[in-house]
Amino acid sequence: MPVAGFASRSAASARTAARATGPSVRVFRSPRELAESSRLIVVAVPDRAIEDVARALAPHLRRGTVVAHVSGAVSSSALAACRAAGAAVASFHPLQTFPGHGPALVAGAHVAIEGDRVAVAVLRRLAIRLRMRPFTLRARRRPLYHAAAALASNAVVALFALAVAEFARATGRSRRAAERALAPLLEATARNIVAEGSARALSGPIARGDEATVARHLEALSGDREASAVYRWLSLRAVEVALEKGTIDRRTAARLRRRLGGSTARRRLR
Repeated sequence: MPVAGFASRSAASARTAARATGPSVRVFRSPRELAESSRLIVVAVPDRAIEDVARALAPHLRRGTVVAHVSGAVSSSALAACRAAGAAVASFHPLQTFPGHGPALVAGAHVAIEGDRVAVAVLRRLAIRLRMRPFTLRARRRPLYHAAAALASNAVVALFALAVAEFARATGRSRRAAERALAPLLEATARNIVAEGSARALSGPIARGDEATVARHLEALSGDREASAVYRWLSLRAVEVALEKGTIDRRTAARLRRRLGGSTARRRLR
């Protein structure tokens, strides 16, 4: 499925994308030119702009055109104007992060597809050609699905930033040096999750039922209320994972929960 061209509010960014894609790829200067030249249109704009772009495209669409957006949290209903104009619409969300990277990260990524039957079929074929792993998703589940994705990516970045700050405070090293020191640990953890699953990847004092070490951690973090609250809440989750892994028993789990503050720790995050 060849790429016909790109359109953007910034002509320069459209030209850059076109040059990176191939010598025959065009830069479209208007919604009309784009709609008249394409049978599959992918809308890759911020969520708040999807409906506006759909309304701009709608008067120029040929019946049977497939229009998809790539938002994770918004359903295909944001393209209602295109559907009313005779297009088949869908959402096509790659479950991947792309900061500063290109198409190499697409292969192997899962992609959530939701929308009209015809559009979903076309996009499944596209995903397979791109060596992605397509799955369908109900529209009403999109916000929950996207929240889970944000926890797996954005929240991990935020947690790593917190770990870097505490590591730098403990060692007196710069934040960049702390990032370099902690990065191999993060990478190994991710590899273990992929290879073994999250329960088997859990290590450390919670997995061992080491209440004394947990107590030392809490004492060390006592001067930072936010870091302490995050540590307590995530450690409570880790207790449940350790139970699933089978490395602690229920009595040990109960002791760890009491040490971590149980429901009090959850309230501190509110």
